[in-house]
Amino acid sequence: MSNVLEKQDAGGDRRPDKDDKTVTITVDGEQRIVPKTKMTATELKALLGIAATQAIDVVEEDGTFRPVADDEDIKLRDGLVLVSHGRGGASS
Repeated sequence: MSNVLEKQDAGGDRRPDKDDKTVTITVDGEQRIVPKTKMTATELKALLGIAATQAIDVVEEDGTFRPVADDEDIKLRDGLVLVSHGRGGASS
């Protein structure tokens, strides 16, 4: 399997080569087809091309945002919604 992520087509339909070893997740508003697996947030950021300095939150079904630690495992499943953003808490 290629490490290259695929976007769904404009109509949101799955690509014909989608199989049960991949899932569709939404990252920063874009749908991506990724391996159906579990990986740390750090590994997922590398796979998705998100800078290591960014934070990732899981958007729960009720719409709340749950921060994910870099070393925390994320189970990639269909419908998972993630957002990346700059880390907060820094003062100037």
